[in-house]
Amino acid sequence: MKALRTCIAYLLISFISSFVFAVAFVVVLTMTLPETDGAYGQMPFEDPFVFPIMRTWAIFSALVVWPFYVLCGWNLSPIRLGAVVGILTLVFIVLVTSFSPAAGWLGSYAVLIFSLIVSWFWMNNFGSTAENKSVDSNEKQKFPPTVEPPSNC
Repeated sequence: MKALRTCIAYLLISFISSFVFAVAFVVVLTMTLPETDGAYGQMPFEDPFVFPIMRTWAIFSALVVWPFYVLCGWNLSPIRLGAVVGILTLVFIVLVTSFSPAAGWLGSYAVLIFSLIVSWFWMNNFGSTAENKSVDSNEKQKFPPTVEPPSNC
């Protein structure tokens, strides 16, 4: 049951963070448009096509990065991992998108996956979370979860 809760928690974190990143990307991109662009001076979601396209890419992105969240965060606190990875990725999007929209968009995937991997190594090897310090190695969940056959077979 804990495995299902962990997977669902990371799915929710993946969707929430993907939508936050997409909105940040659109807002920064709109704010940094050149004066020669036809959408210069408009509000970020004034164009009726922006939100549906953004929503589609956010859903796609959430489904792409969800397995990485699950694999790298299996024995970690979902809230703590989501916060650390989310802040790092959001800062990257805000800083880089203003200079190069393509680098901000594609680089955000690389930053997110890299920060997940670094967080996994950091929190598992150095025990920086309270959950990891108090859990014996026998009590940690195994990934992937396995089902033991009944003893009367």
